[in-house]
Amino acid sequence: MDNLWKWNPNQRKLIDLVVNKAQDLIDTVRVFAHGGIGSGKSVSLAFIVDFICRNTPGINFLIARRSFESIRLDTMEILKRNPGILDASKGKWTDKGKTFAYYNGSTLHFEHLENSDSLLGPSYGGIWVEQVELCSHDDYRLLRGRLRQYSEGNQYNQKYAEAIKNHQVLPAKNYLFLSANPKANWVQTEIIKNPKTDFTLISMPTYGNKENLPSDYINENESDAFKRRFYLGMWESQAGLCYPEFNETNIIDSENPIELRYTNKEGKKDFSSLSTYIIVDPGYVVSKFAVMFAAMLPDNRLYIFDEISKNGKDVDEEDKILIPEMADLIKEKIKHYNMKNYYGIIDFAANAKSEGGASKTQQFRDAGVNLANSIKRVKGTDEIDSIFKINSLFKQKKIIINMRCTSTLRELELFSWKTDKNGVPTKEEPKNADNDFMDCLRYLINAGPIAEEIRTVKTSWTANEMSSGYMEALFKSEIKEDKTSITNHKRTALDFGIY
Repeated sequence: MDNLWKWNPNQRKLIDLVVNKAQDLIDTVRVFAHGGIGSGKSVSLAFIVDFICRNTPGINFLIARRSFESIRLDTMEILKRNPGILDASKGKWTDKGKTFAYYNGSTLHFEHLENSDSLLGPSYGGIWVEQVELCSHDDYRLLRGRLRQYSEGNQYNQKYAEAIKNHQVLPAKNYLFLSANPKANWVQTEIIKNPKTDFTLISMPTYGNKENLPSDYINENESDAFKRRFYLGMWESQAGLCYPEFNETNIIDSENPIELRYTNKEGKKDFSSLSTYIIVDPGYVVSKFAVMFAAMLPDNRLYIFDEISKNGKDVDEEDKILIPEMADLIKEKIKHYNMKNYYGIIDFAANAKSEGGASKTQQFRDAGVNLANSIKRVKGTDEIDSIFKINSLFKQKKIIINMRCTSTLRELELFSWKTDKNGVPTKEEPKNADNDFMDCLRYLINAGPIAEEIRTVKTSWTANEMSSGYMEALFKSEIKEDKTSITNHKRTALDFGIY
């Protein structure tokens, strides 16, 4: 291990617990490490898995995670980088880098659960499911059924028994390790809150691992709900979530067939055949400068495939960016995904003129990114109706989100209703927090491909038009804008942000 790594008390507790159980003559060890982000859960279990494989000759150990991308970019890197664990002195990588074969006959396999059929054959003596809260209950039960390399009451030959007695090897047994961040789903019900669970639970808050984290990793300006869940690792249902129907079935990764279908032979993304959407909610001091990228799939599902998140209260002043820089970042995404048919939407408030004269919308336009005004609500409805509609779309699996959209996913699990004096959610108005990308989502639904009404665009307004009833007439579809508009996407006078 890297000498610079400092094992914190919670990590030592977890390691000591498993190592002691590994040396006992018992059939199965089940441990669940849970807690905050950056708390050291993964590093501890990686060390433990390597220890078991090195000291149990011939064991087949599986490390599983929901997506291929998270296995490749996160878990496997933990095992390869400092604090380094797997190296050439212990074994070699085989199976195109998906298996580490120890010289003692043990094997460490890496699998994702996007295609769980691949797990139907092998039997394992050890399984570690990382971020189990993102896995389905069915996948978990399938994996648990594969934990059967060693039967109860293992009989050891004389040589192996002697090695166990002399502490040269560990007694062969089955291991089931789970690690997770809190999430109100089947994991909470079946394991965390279940008094009859067969797991030993180890709680590991982020604050206990400060010495191994960057100085700015813990942001004390985060909301209390965020800190309780993601730093303290508390398994509690977020009271009054606006989108309770959103769950792991609405999330996909980059190895999903949807993404692969729009990747060309050179491995580059090609969304040119899709209607794509860019939604912007510009922020600077407190709010995030949020940009959401979405596409309408042929099966009428809305796919949120990327995002840009900048600025906000947790970003230093010198690191904040202005519109020209954001426009360049957006254009890079347009090129990366080959978005030939995009339609841009921006918060209607961005039409207000700045001290320099040009509005934010105009500044984007001058930088080569054309954006029409958002619709905060559809005629005859209010903001709550939009939220209810989005929640229904999540339930119908009409909205799917790529795992790379981390800020969007985070807000979906924090965005909640205001509460009364007794702390009871009112479902009358959402909190003005954790909502930058939630605003983008609402603008997308109200003005994008799933919008219920056909609308005609209007991107600029004169004072005379605003005072003469022109807007109201346009709103009633009595006046149509000419074809020279910046875009011919069909919308109404609600472009101006009437709500």
